Formats: sequence, C-alpha cells, structure tokens
Amino acid sequence: MKKLLFIVALIIVASNVHAQQFIDKAVIEYEVTTNIKKTMSNDSWDEMMKENMSDFKTAYYNYSFADNKSVYKFSRWSDKTKIPKWYKEGDEVNIWFF
Repeated sequence: MKKLLFIVALIIVASNVHAQQFIDKAVIEYEVTTNIKKTMSNDSWDEMMKENMSDFKTAYYNYSFADNKSVYKFSRWSDKTKIPKWYKEGDEVNIWFF
C-alpha cells in the first residue's frame, strides 16, 4: 500500500513540474525623472533660469530586445516637463544598443 501511494504521489508531482519559460522578445518602457534644479549650478544665469523651469524633467525611454539584440532609446517627454528645447536635446539623441 505504501508503494502504491508513493508511486501515485510521484506521478502527481512529476506531472505538475514545468520547465522555466524564457522571454525571447519584449518592449519595456521606463520613466526617468530627474531633478534639474539640483543638477544646475548656483551662478546668477542658472538662478534666473530656475525660476522659469519646472523642478523635474520626466522622460520616457523604451528598452526592446529580441534574440541577442537590444536597444535602449528615448521615446517622449512628459506633458508636464517645461524646460528649454536646447536643454532636452542631449537626452533625445542618446541611443544605447547591444
């Protein structure tokens, strides 16, 4: 009787075991928020600019991968981000790939 219960338990456990599934391709969106007023210096020019800018800049980046290739690049700015265009350009052109 013990042998029969052991075999039945073994069959139940073996039938419920599944191998780990791996993701081959995906797209992940990241939200990156930066406190721009803390990154600026304290000279008179930057102090004047700080008054007209929002405290944080929020950018969205997409990381996509498939097989052995991946790309991390800028997607869009948040609607709440109010900073000069020349201050945004550095983030928009960066693309990392592998």
